[in-house]
Amino acid sequence: MVMVVQEKPVPIFRLFLRMGGWLVVMLGLVFVGLSLVSASDADLARRFDDEGRQANGTISHKRFARTRNPDGSLSTSYWMTLRYPTHAGEVVMQERLVNATEYLRAMRGDRVSLRYLPDDPRTIELVGNWYHSAARTTSTLALGVGIVWLLCLWVVGRRSVDAIRTREYGRRDGATVTGIRRAAIRVPGCPDTRLTWRDGQGNAGQSLLHHGRDLYALDQGDHITIYRGPDQSWWVGDLGERAGSAG
Repeated sequence: MVMVVQEKPVPIFRLFLRMGGWLVVMLGLVFVGLSLVSASDADLARRFDDEGRQANGTISHKRFARTRNPDGSLSTSYWMTLRYPTHAGEVVMQERLVNATEYLRAMRGDRVSLRYLPDDPRTIELVGNWYHSAARTTSTLALGVGIVWLLCLWVVGRRSVDAIRTREYGRRDGATVTGIRRAAIRVPGCPDTRLTWRDGQGNAGQSLLHHGRDLYALDQGDHITIYRGPDQSWWVGDLGERAGSAG
């Protein structure tokens, strides 16, 4: 007798996430974030080119602080305070986070050449064309992430659509469970177990990842229901029954 999992049709977005779509979503968010940062840097670069005013400042103060990380190691952060006048006669004091090399190289009283925006004097550029370089770097990173994102979207999306089409139009058939297999790479708290089977024609198949407790009722030799597609078969326990199926 064929064991059938009685379940409503699983929505395509849920299947998409189970097939790795969460990674696609994360990559998409990273791509959007990098694109926004790149656009912001490019806008600041344009504003500095059009409106930036030159000023000579001095390093008025230096400090550092050490914090202990969760693993017990120490991290050191470095700050320098810049003092510079604007063309409007205002004297601005601004503390900036710097790296260790900049901190060790600079001395109190050193003069620093910089550019600032007249309508926002606290927005400065210490290194010439820094925002141009930052915009190019982030746009290149965004392009790379975008290409990977599109590739993953195509692979996972195509697989999700194939599963839905197989459920709706594929042949409903039986298969025999050949085992329960743990994934080679396991993340605590995440599904890490697959059901494996062989159909009547000798073709092997495997389920999507599940928590091991969800498959405890199945054992080697049990009969399950699958949908057979042109490229692969899918377990009903993953896709759910097609609408209107009598089981």
